[in-house]
Amino acid sequence: MGHTHYWRLADTMVKKDYEQALFNCRKIVRSSTIPLEFGVRGRDLVFNGVGEDGHEEFVLEEFPIFGFNFCKTARKPYDLIVVACLCVLNECTDESPSSDGDPAEWEKGRAFAEEVLGRKVTNPLAR
Repeated sequence: MGHTHYWRLADTMVKKDYEQALFNCRKIVRSSTIPLEFGVRGRDLVFNGVGEDGHEEFVLEEFPIFGFNFCKTARKPYDLIVVACLCVLNECTDESPSSDGDPAEWEKGRAFAEEVLGRKVTNPLAR
């Protein structure tokens, strides 16, 4: 099954805002209790679920490629961390993400981001 998340990084995005979002996403990944394979390619953030709980890598580049991006998670456990990162990433771009899921499916990821960061994080699908 596919279950995919889509996002677009606009070229109007402010670099320091993106850098803060990337920093926050790294914090979210490090705080995860869900087993993840993660690492850094250069300074890019790359993660996936482990073994059978993995599907496609989620990648945020230090120097982002503007335009369309996606990650197919097949609703595996690491989907929660992908959603948490997309909620945070949404704060620095004019373009809201979209998903094969509905706003209610994003609530646990949004809440996790909020818990880790200690501040309000909105669900971009709930607008």
